Amino acid sequence: MAGSGSPSPPGGCRGAGVNTLAPLLYRDLVRLTLTEDLGRAGDLTTHAVILACSRAKAHLVARQAGCIAGLAVAEEAFRQLDAG
Repeated sequence: MAGSGSPSPPGGCRGAGVNTLAPLLYRDLVRLTLTEDLGRAGDLTTHAVILACSRAKAHLVARQAGCIAGLAVAEEAFRQLDAG
């Protein structure tokens, strides 16, 4: 961690190699969060400006070395959105 004064383990970030959370632990929370955010009508701004048949791709570019967390939870959110 930058600025923490604690060195990162050799070859990676803190927690590198730690197993990810089981989907059972966050699947319902993701569903509830999306339901709260989108409601019954969905994301009104998205519906107004993006065609339903649109597809997108993104590339994550870091300015410096670092760690990324939460990818499994983000993937679950996209999976649930694609299913609905």
